[in-house]
Amino acid sequence: MAESFTWFAKFGDVFELLEEEDGVKLAYAIAEYGMFGREPDSLPFHLSLAFTAMREDIDHSKMKRAAGSKGGRPRKQPEKPDNKPCLKPVSKPDEKLVLTQNNTEQNNTEQNNPEQNIKKGGASRFSPPSENEVRKYCEEHGYGIDPAAFVSFYTSNGWMIGRSKMKDWKAAVRTWVQRNRGNETKEAENEAGEAFSQWQQ
Repeated sequence: MAESFTWFAKFGDVFELLEEEDGVKLAYAIAEYGMFGREPDSLPFHLSLAFTAMREDIDHSKMKRAAGSKGGRPRKQPEKPDNKPCLKPVSKPDEKLVLTQNNTEQNNTEQNNPEQNIKKGGASRFSPPSENEVRKYCEEHGYGIDPAAFVSFYTSNGWMIGRSKMKDWKAAVRTWVQRNRGNETKEAENEAGEAFSQWQQ
């Protein structure tokens, strides 16, 4: 026996269309099926049609209630630590892999040996470069920009790119170089256009 089932608002819409005697028969049939799972033996054809449509809704609601009473999706069982050695991946390529027996030993090792502590989390914090760092980077890559102008520009806007904090100043240098090349090309085109205009006159 089911303790409950859902009575949908659309059932009421059907009952409004029925005469009182037919409504009582259909309500009794729905209650018998919803509570005890008994299908009606003899319903008139038009009530049988309505009951068949409502039965699907009742079955669905009972199934949802049953799934909810089990607590939904079952929780994953925690993995039991085994005594087999395993390799734990490390986030940085220059650090060694740590061979451990289980998580407890790894935690003890990390607490006892600070050299093996691995920074967990995202990338390192951004620190603005000095003018000399920018100059050195530009010389290494052959970029012909003014490092002082670059540092001054980004210092004045708080090392922001748009609305976001800068994450990589070297990428910003490369973008700066590309924009300068684009501006130089436009200036050259404008000068060529002006020279052509003067030549035509």
